[in-house]
Amino acid sequence: MATYERTPQKKVISQIANIIATLASHPFDRIGSLFEDKTGSISVGPMVAEISNSYLHGTEHLDLFLAPDSPYRSATHYYLDLAAMRLLYEAITSPVMNEEFVHTWICRSLLASCVINDYDHGPFVLSHGNLSRKNVLFNSDLQITGIINWEWSRTVPFQGISNLPPFISHLSKVENLAHAEWFLATCRTYHHCLANSEDRARKNRKDPLVLTELYKIARKMSSVEIVLAGEREYLYSTFLLEILETMMGAVDARAIVECYRLAPGVIGEFNRTRKYIESKEVSPR
Repeated sequence: MATYERTPQKKVISQIANIIATLASHPFDRIGSLFEDKTGSISVGPMVAEISNSYLHGTEHLDLFLAPDSPYRSATHYYLDLAAMRLLYEAITSPVMNEEFVHTWICRSLLASCVINDYDHGPFVLSHGNLSRKNVLFNSDLQITGIINWEWSRTVPFQGISNLPPFISHLSKVENLAHAEWFLATCRTYHHCLANSEDRARKNRKDPLVLTELYKIARKMSSVEIVLAGEREYLYSTFLLEILETMMGAVDARAIVECYRLAPGVIGEFNRTRKYIESKEVSPR
């Protein structure tokens, strides 16, 4: 694993935190895609299908993933629609109920305990939608010179934007104590930078540092959203470590998943979904 010098790392993290805090300083009242009218005014309209879930690229029958209820006026409604689309996608790709369908079903059942009630109905904030390393441009001094590919941008719940982007924090595998310490140090640095950036970006000095506070408690929802929206490859460890164990403690995850897999409600929903797919003549990829 590479050794990260403190100063360059903090320089990158500080810039990312500043971008996210600046975007969050412009609130919206609904969740959806941005549209410009003939007068140049910007408003929030229906969610564009392709940006709702990254796994939809190359998928046939996009008409099944149009998010018909968008734009959303609550975070709960938005997340439930994400879950419904992910369940439909898993049922399309597999004629038998797979593990991903069960994981997504469990995630949906936990949504009520993840959504932060105070921010369920807004305000909502602008998100790039795909803030990955390939979309952030740096010069030789690690100064950000631009961010590209904004076609996935949309308004999202506050708690869905407060966490450190995966391209900075994500380790494919935590192999030792040094990895864990690096991750925790990175999170602490980001939290500090986010507080400073949000403080500078807020318009009213009396306004609370919402992003900074949500960063402490919103990780569960961010992890659930990653699973539902497919923003990175589905990892069993994401479901296990960041969702199930944070809510239920040290549990036998496989036993829980197996219990849900045999539950009549889960089986019944999968069968109904498959019948719906067959009625639409949708074939797997």
